[in-house]
Amino acid sequence: RTLDLLAIGLPLRSEVATTPIEPLPSSASDEAETTRRVPVVLHSPSSPEVKGTDLVRAAVAELVDAGLVLDYRELSGVPNKEIMAALGDCDLVIDQCYSDTPMAMFATEAAKLGRPVIVGGYGWAELERLCFHGFMPPTITCDPGDLAEVIRRYVSEPEQRAAVGVALASYVERLEPRLVAERLLLALRGDAPAEWFFDPREVTYVDGCGLSRERAAQLRADVLGVDAR
Repeated sequence: RTLDLLAIGLPLRSEVATTPIEPLPSSASDEAETTRRVPVVLHSPSSPEVKGTDLVRAAVAELVDAGLVLDYRELSGVPNKEIMAALGDCDLVIDQCYSDTPMAMFATEAAKLGRPVIVGGYGWAELERLCFHGFMPPTITCDPGDLAEVIRRYVSEPEQRAAVGVALASYVERLEPRLVAERLLLALRGDAPAEWFFDPREVTYVDGCGLSRERAAQLRADVLGVDAR
């Protein structure tokens, strides 16, 4: 058996954990104002190639050309305080396109602020099959090929954005360092529940973080000397 990392969680840095969450609109007039605001979409890749930034840019350009109104902002290579400020002023976050995890650190920082996060990748069905359902963060996961449509949906539907943001802000409460440490100690003592574990022999995922499916298949073929798709 293998311990599921999502069962333990990665502790959230204290400086992030103390950042206040912007409240949702509390009146009809506030709701109307939120609806009129041009949605700000933020992407902040630590490595544009690994995070699939070219695909993000292409999806945004496609949507803008089709008439969708949004304010796309991209930050890279800037201090964390600038990223946190940008997160506080955005409506939707695009984390990455080829992820192996539903909520890496940038997505976690956004979640703590109640910001909805889109995460692209290929292994979501596999995770749902192997992982205890309660451990899955409520990020907006999608196939990289569906990125443009998912962005369009959440740019166009502020209520859906708000719902995901609220769910994420609630989820990350379990990442308070003391709670993470308690779960880790439970596992180390051998007292963790059975649902915290999975059988690695059941894993069939063969794609990779930071790689398109086509590129991963090509690398496997190059290494193994056969068509490894």
